[in-house]
Amino acid sequence: AANGADALEQLAKRDFDLVISDYNMPEVNGRELVEHIRADSNQTGIPVLMITSEQNEANLAAIENAGVSALCNKPLAFEGLRGLIQRLIAENL
Repeated sequence: AANGADALEQLAKRDFDLVISDYNMPEVNGRELVEHIRADSNQTGIPVLMITSEQNEANLAAIENAGVSALCNKPLAFEGLRGLIQRLIAENL
């Protein structure tokens, strides 16, 4: 998706196995996206991996409280990211 609002539109059109999102996105940020998925979508249990460079503890707490499945800090390490994605998908099978 091009931005958070586009992600919401895509989620309404079809089912996904996993959502990978940035926290800082135009129109709808990552926290708002997770809140929508958990409360207002037909995929409330889908795992959501949030990638962020956010350092503000209040924002990080809000993301976790919104129901994010996992947080991944930037810069990304490929092996760690791959393992995290595999774990999230396996837990949701």
